[in-house]
This record gives sequence, C-alpha cells and structure tokens, in this order.
Amino acid sequence: MSNVFISYSTVDKTFAQSLASDLKSVGTAVWIDFLEIKDRDSIFQRINEALELNDLFVFIMSPESISSYWVQKELDAAFAKKAQIIPILIKSCSIPPLLSGIKTVDFREDYYRALFELLKRIKASVQGDQRGTGLNLGVSFGERLGSKS
Repeated sequence: MSNVFISYSTVDKTFAQSLASDLKSVGTAVWIDFLEIKDRDSIFQRINEALELNDLFVFIMSPESISSYWVQKELDAAFAKKAQIIPILIKSCSIPPLLSGIKTVDFREDYYRALFELLKRIKASVQGDQRGTGLNLGVSFGERLGSKS
C-alpha cells in the first residue's frame, strides 16, 4: 500500500485538513487521523496499523508538532520502519537534527507552489509501485491551481 500518512499537531489541523483535501483531489491516497479514526476506534491501534501500512510519511512541521508527544511517536515509528519521510514546513521552527539531511518542502510563503513540489516528491516515491494510487499531475492539477485564490 502506498498511502501517504500525514502527521501533524492538532494545533495545525486546519492546515492538515486543507492539505489532505488537496492531495486527495488529485488522486493521492491519504491516511490522516480525522478521516480514518472513528468514535469507538482505539486511536493507538489505528495509528499503529496505519504506520505499518504506509511507506510514505508527510511530517507537517511547526513549533507545535516538533514538541508534540504523538507526532514524535509517529516520527519515531516512521524512522524505525525506514519509511520515506517528507518534512513540510508551515511555520518557522527548529528542524530536528534527524531531519536536517532531508529536503524540506516549505509551505510558509506559496502554498500552491509548495503543494506542487510535494506532489512531485510523492509521485517520485511511488512511481514504481503499481499497487498504489497514481497521481494526476497533468492539466487538471494546473487548472485547480489556477482556480484557487
């Protein structure tokens, strides 16, 4: 399975919701807690299952996520399973040393330019995996970019 696991602090939920929606709108399979965890589910169990099934981990970086216990646990699990990690920066913060060698996608100034860069990185990571959902980065995405303000 090549879903994209999105890790974020609840303080950044509005951004995470927008990102998940935009990724899904171009055919990216997304796993994010508020879409996948139901009222009676075990949060711990569902996150563990998702971390096991997903090889691509998008880490939304902000001062809040860097200091979040749950986000750190998710990041630890991603490192342990050697998942591909794509850090994205939404607020200025200290980048954890373990992520300093990984190219960060910077969303602080131009959301849509950064989104396009993120989609290119996701596509590159899943290109050889026919089990996953393909990404449509063609004209329809360009049209979507032009239609948003």
